[in-house]
Amino acid sequence: MEAMDHMNCSYDSVENGVIHVAYNNEHFMMNESGQNIIQIFHGFWYEAPLDEIGDFSIIQRTINDCNANLFSRIVYTYEEDKNAIALHTYCTLACIPSIASNPNLTDIADFLKSIFDSIINVKYVFHDAMDDFIRGAGWSQSGIKS
Repeated sequence: MEAMDHMNCSYDSVENGVIHVAYNNEHFMMNESGQNIIQIFHGFWYEAPLDEIGDFSIIQRTINDCNANLFSRIVYTYEEDKNAIALHTYCTLACIPSIASNPNLTDIADFLKSIFDSIINVKYVFHDAMDDFIRGAGWSQSGIKS
């Protein structure tokens, strides 16, 4: 928590070890599994109604391509009430005790900033890759919201 204070980001701790973090106008959820594993989740950064997608395989191929080349992973969920898919990013980190107990908060804050920045970057990489797939397949991106 002290490292997040050092990053000038806001956070709220909630029950079951989940921490809501606001960093660079983005919202994240972090949780610690109790086994020195931290998961960071950046949810609902892309939404597309299924009737406006055209060819869902382009989104699947884009997700697969991003997941093969990026540190963080993209997952999608089906939002039944909206008949849409939503994209989310997550990453899993090992919390090494010698790093966590490092008295130099600047190092830990810089590490966390780089993780959050890489997670935020996923959505931009996804959009660029999606544009490449659409151009290559001759599809139009009209109607797809982000």
